[in-house]
Amino acid sequence: MQALSAFNGENTAGTWTLRVKVVTGGFGGGGALEGWGVEFCSTFAPNNPFIVKNDTLFVPPALTNTFTINELEIQDSDNAPAELIYTLVTLPQHGILKLNNVNLQVGNTFTQLDVNNLRLKYTHNGDDSINDGFAFVVQDGTGGFLATQRANIKIDENATVGTNEILNESNVLLFPNPASDLLNVRLNKAPKGSLMLSMYNVHGQELLRQRYGQAINLMEINTSGFASGMYFLTLRSEGEVFTQKVSIQR
Repeated sequence: MQALSAFNGENTAGTWTLRVKVVTGGFGGGGALEGWGVEFCSTFAPNNPFIVKNDTLFVPPALTNTFTINELEIQDSDNAPAELIYTLVTLPQHGILKLNNVNLQVGNTFTQLDVNNLRLKYTHNGDDSINDGFAFVVQDGTGGFLATQRANIKIDENATVGTNEILNESNVLLFPNPASDLLNVRLNKAPKGSLMLSMYNVHGQELLRQRYGQAINLMEINTSGFASGMYFLTLRSEGEVFTQKVSIQR
């Protein structure tokens, strides 16, 4: 007979089979084995999410500003941004927190991907408050957990709203528009950071995503695989967002 310790270190996946040997003679009579089981013990410890950035969001009185990775970024060594889930523990007291323009409540969730894609916004209610904020916890897809943290918001009449200093109509040129097989995107002034370009159809489905490094001025987009119709091109860089309609005609 061999001790169960012989299985230490073995892979628990797969099908386990119990073989019973019937020994005749000796003490005792007949019997039946009605069930059996094996308990597996593990020393697995999940990697917890950790804070990369948790800086104050500055918002002008009675206006709206957007959280970006410059204010709020959580990472995890084995989970993607979409798997890092924030849960609201408390709400702002002097404004409204919105995800995709929908008011959030205690217990609601959003992901790091939502922050990355500029979907989380705060709107001040216009009172005389100076400070605001909300508390949250973060869970990942493998059991990791980040205990309660606070995101701080400061109401400042000199705060800059994330309007498009670089990504605006005077700086972004799309040609030809309507396009056929090739669309050019020219920036008169290169962005300070990396640039994300996306193409969406009229139903909001993302059909194309490309990332560009710093100092990019001209991007050539192959549109030969797009059916004729209306699309939306979106550029994102350093918290700025620019969207413009693009027509594909053949």
